[in-house]
Amino acid sequence: MKSPLSECLLATVPDYDLSADQHKVMNLGWMDMEPNTIKGPQSSVAINECIRKLCAQMQDPQQMADSVQILKFEGTYLKLLDTKNGAVLFKQDILSIKRWGVGSDDVRDFAYVVKQKQACSYRCYVLRCQTPASVIALRMKSICSQAALKRKDPNMVNSRENCSTNPSTPDTPLSPDISSPTISEEEPKRFDTLYLGYIRVEKEKSTDCDSALIPLL
Repeated sequence: MKSPLSECLLATVPDYDLSADQHKVMNLGWMDMEPNTIKGPQSSVAINECIRKLCAQMQDPQQMADSVQILKFEGTYLKLLDTKNGAVLFKQDILSIKRWGVGSDDVRDFAYVVKQKQACSYRCYVLRCQTPASVIALRMKSICSQAALKRKDPNMVNSRENCSTNPSTPDTPLSPDISSPTISEEEPKRFDTLYLGYIRVEKEKSTDCDSALIPLL
């Protein structure tokens, strides 16, 4: 649900100059989630429910003002900074985030889910952004894509680092009720095959010879 008061506070709370990779946000807090709620299509429903509950709890003007922070992307980390002195209040490795998405009630609400260390539970964090949350989602997707490229070939990512690191809001925004998995959660590709057998050969043959052997099977 949109809150004019939160919009006003995000606009008026003083802060130092924001760089291209920094965004003013209101930290709405976190909620614990059961492991079975973050898998499959039901994950977007569960995450949106967390967003609604945390938004409903954040009604006190002073509490809202105290929760305004600066979100900063640095390397593969998401950091929350104090608006007055830039001190790091919280940081999270983006590559360890299991799900993230944009709220269905307000396109400025952004949520991400992290597995708790030494526990089987998950925790959903919610931020209300001054800019559309799709900007944050796209930036995180870009960071994950660059990390994936670097794993495959460290030299490939260097040519991409000169590109803009703060993409503008897309003409068609991300679907608000669908969370985006990180690179670690991509499903493995599977293909149905039919085993035809084999034929022994004396030594290595050319591809032309291999093609000639296929009809024999």
